Amino acid sequence: MDISNVLPASSLFLGIVPALIILYFTLKGYEEYFKDKKIFLSFVAGLLAGFFSIIFESFVRNFGVISFIILIPFFEQIVKTSILNSRLARGTEGAPIYGATLGLGFGSIFIPFSMIIYASRWGRLDIIDISIVTLGAIGFIFFHGATGIYIGYGVKSDRVWRYFIYAVLFQIPLMVVSLVSDEYNLEFLQVLIVVYSIILYWYAAKKVLIMTLPKSKRRKIAKE
Repeated sequence: MDISNVLPASSLFLGIVPALIILYFTLKGYEEYFKDKKIFLSFVAGLLAGFFSIIFESFVRNFGVISFIILIPFFEQIVKTSILNSRLARGTEGAPIYGATLGLGFGSIFIPFSMIIYASRWGRLDIIDISIVTLGAIGFIFFHGATGIYIGYGVKSDRVWRYFIYAVLFQIPLMVVSLVSDEYNLEFLQVLIVVYSIILYWYAAKKVLIMTLPKSKRRKIAKE
């Protein structure tokens, strides 16, 4: 079944819907520590930042392996850091929450982008192709959500550049696996991207995001 004709419009929802589901479960228990308006603005800012980052990535891909592996992580994380270190989150207790929201919005744009890239490369996409592409792209949703939490915590704790560096370093292995998968058509490596990203997100949500809460409430959230 060739369903390339439904791209890219429907693929946008394939990115946004998983991101919103992840966000919904992430925010449970934190309702007192964020403002709905800022959650909305953070997600939209993430979508826009992700879109412009993809344009940047499309140029960098032609500059060689080192540029792909180093420049893309640096650019993507500096974009998220700049947004979170602005009035959106700076000086707020909920900075890691807004970081998660920004990152999930940022990552959600990778599903339509990935489908466009692979559709142009393969000429068509069937159900199996879409499943493989979506799997890897969902990994990027988790990843950018996780690094958003780390950077947000850096903003909250006045250690923003330390956590920016962590985010860049976390992304380099992801770029290596993604590059190898693309260059040698080793689609099964998408599983590594997903596993790595989910582990990173789980740790960020359970061990870093929880630092948003007063100590008296951390134990309750940790048990959920």
